[in-house]
Amino acid sequence: MNQAVKCWKDIQTYEDAFYLIDVGVVLRSRDLHHLHKVLRRQDDRDNQKIAEYFAERLIERFENRESAEIVLESLLLWLIRSMDEIYIVAFLQKILEHPERNEIIYALPGLLLSLDFISRKHREDAFDISVFLIAQIGIQLKYFANLFPEEFGDTNDVIEHINAFMISISNSGSYRVRQCLLNYFLTIHDQDDLVNEYFHRIMGRFGTTLFNQVFYQMFDKKTEVFSFQFLVDNLPYLFAADQTTQFTIHEILRHNMLKYPEKFSQFIQAYGPALKQIIGRYSRADQISIVENYLKHMAMLLKVVSQVEYQNLAKELLITLCLFREFDFSEPLLRQLIDTPQIKRNYRILLTMMMRHPNREREYIESISRFRCRKRGRKTRIDQRNLSIFQQIFCLK
Repeated sequence: MNQAVKCWKDIQTYEDAFYLIDVGVVLRSRDLHHLHKVLRRQDDRDNQKIAEYFAERLIERFENRESAEIVLESLLLWLIRSMDEIYIVAFLQKILEHPERNEIIYALPGLLLSLDFISRKHREDAFDISVFLIAQIGIQLKYFANLFPEEFGDTNDVIEHINAFMISISNSGSYRVRQCLLNYFLTIHDQDDLVNEYFHRIMGRFGTTLFNQVFYQMFDKKTEVFSFQFLVDNLPYLFAADQTTQFTIHEILRHNMLKYPEKFSQFIQAYGPALKQIIGRYSRADQISIVENYLKHMAMLLKVVSQVEYQNLAKELLITLCLFREFDFSEPLLRQLIDTPQIKRNYRILLTMMMRHPNREREYIESISRFRCRKRGRKTRIDQRNLSIFQQIFCLK
């Protein structure tokens, strides 16, 4: 290790970075360009070691506020430089592996969210990443505590502490922060009354605005894969929620369907199979709630479409309604729709015929001339990639 280095713009190796972290030299925004040039020549594993080293020094110093803030300020600028999830994972993993993890995690929100000397240029990014770090370590702590209760001990106080911090910043107008908060409260959502209250406050405060913005981003080709995956990962939690939430979700779906009918039909076409693919992640009770509420939303949207006559939308809604025939409630729901006078007679007849062609519903309906796609070339559809929550939020910008 070369102890002659005095600032970050002088470093040439990751050992130099270790030394500066040890002696408490704060990384500054003006050093980021040099840092990027030097470290892109290093192996990815070496860069990962630096993120782990930040965690090790924080573990040693978290009880000393000034020293801990120096470590965290440099860490945040380091993460802003790379915007690479692997370094966030490495940092959080080191903390979760430590025996004093609960005490360290309890201290993190107060340390991260009170940093006031981050350079103005990077202040918003630093705040967004801080919220993401807190959210993800809370989610991981709860997950591992449920999986290994003896090893992790009682984490209720820590989770409640994180919840209180997260709800305190829910007035933030940052799109990224709102995505982090919604994902956090959806993921840790359980039967606890206080967590339910926080979830409803989040939904009431910005749930509709956020989801309308997500849909808007999804209907832009440059950002669709990020927003679509956010909906794939988060909407199922909402479909499992109470009736108040279902009313909100229905209004969001209805609004975006009528505003972007062609794009929304592409969303319906892509979302149903994606939900079918991931539904196994949830308990059987949750699977039933998610699918039943989802199909009810599709049925209500079909009633709306029946009045405005969007054929592509109607086709995708009819196909979606037949997707989950393995659930006991599916067939009674379909038969109820066939007897619903608010739905146009030709759609009810189509639904009757589609029920006679299990697993071939799309093939059947597209054999009918007016529902056949007449566009030449590649059919427009929403692409899907398996993206992490970090990629969904931070690769969008």
